Amino acid sequence: MPIFISSFLGNAFNIINSLVLKVTVGGNAVTAINLTNSISSLLFNFAFGATSGFAVILGNKFGEKDGKGIKESFSHSISLSIIIGLLITLIGIIALPS
Repeated sequence: MPIFISSFLGNAFNIINSLVLKVTVGGNAVTAINLTNSISSLLFNFAFGATSGFAVILGNKFGEKDGKGIKESFSHSISLSIIIGLLITLIGIIALPS
């Protein structure tokens, strides 16, 4: 169910974004946004999948009542999320036209 809700909200955001841009800026902006939707969806879904995986590991440690494992899993998930975010940002900066 969370994946469905996430996909639904993402699609709703894209539709609303397109409608607002069409009214305020024009058709070229809508085309530009629609061309980049697949890239942003790919990055968002990758981040969502990674954090879901972190939650599974953290949930297993919680079920085992492993306090030390919970703290380690949480700190590793935060660290990896920051690294993934920085990598995505770096890729975006490199791909940005001059």
